[in-house]
Amino acid sequence: MEELKAMEWPLITKTDVFSLCEPFECENSNHSRIKNRYAGVVFFDVGSVLIDLDWESYFNAVSGMAPHSHKFSIEKFKEIIKKEKINPNVSQGKLSIEDFIYKSIQAIKLSCENSAGLNISHHHFKYVDSLIVGHVRPKVLEVAKKLRDKNFIVGLLSNTTPWHVSLIYEKIQVTQNFDVNIFSTDAGYEKPHERIYEIAHEQACEFVERKFNQKLEKKDVYFVDDTPVNIHQAISFGWNARLVNLLKSDILNKLKRNEIDDVAIQQASKKRENLLFGEPAAQRVEELFGKLLA
Repeated sequence: MEELKAMEWPLITKTDVFSLCEPFECENSNHSRIKNRYAGVVFFDVGSVLIDLDWESYFNAVSGMAPHSHKFSIEKFKEIIKKEKINPNVSQGKLSIEDFIYKSIQAIKLSCENSAGLNISHHHFKYVDSLIVGHVRPKVLEVAKKLRDKNFIVGLLSNTTPWHVSLIYEKIQVTQNFDVNIFSTDAGYEKPHERIYEIAHEQACEFVERKFNQKLEKKDVYFVDDTPVNIHQAISFGWNARLVNLLKSDILNKLKRNEIDDVAIQQASKKRENLLFGEPAAQRVEELFGKLLA
């Protein structure tokens, strides 16, 4: 999930809103369904697409691990995590979960003015880290099932840690609901690196050839993500890709009326209070597939 790279909500520009959020067209899928017996391949991101991310619970819990007397700074903690590249390394399989937890606990201690006597167990931090993975969006799971009924192959393409992968499998029953699943911790690369898209495409090609005895073209692959840079890379790779725009409707309406500038949009996209979660967010995902499901 994308939090592993930035630990913040993705920045969205005015151009992203107007150019990346239109529903998928259905011409390719209709043609492929007739020619190949399958409609195409759809990859879903996980964090903020299939599952709500709960950064506030995580950061509040991290802050609570150090008593007030230790004078813990959450901003310093974020800086250390980013500087040490702890999350990207674990999400690419370059760091074990045990080392990830150890380094994270050390980052907490280094973020205190006084860490003397501060003891944090690995078990406690692992629980706190699990809070990032929030509630499932059932409507998005239903979209994936409907796509399958329309002869699409559905899969996951996500940046995530081995520990979060286990939580994802538990929450959304991955093997039951999805056909091709690519996680950065297994691939050794994370979005937007081109190699993870290549790996995903290779795996999808193998699935299509095995099940349908057909070749998969890039134009028959669809991808949804909440991070613009990942969408741009997917489009450059040759896929159809759309941004799940989670900005609240009042902000989007101001944008349409030209009552808010690009700087304000970018600032708004970084704050939780301006974003949709749960059922309203799932509705945004569903809208992208409207024509494919008609």
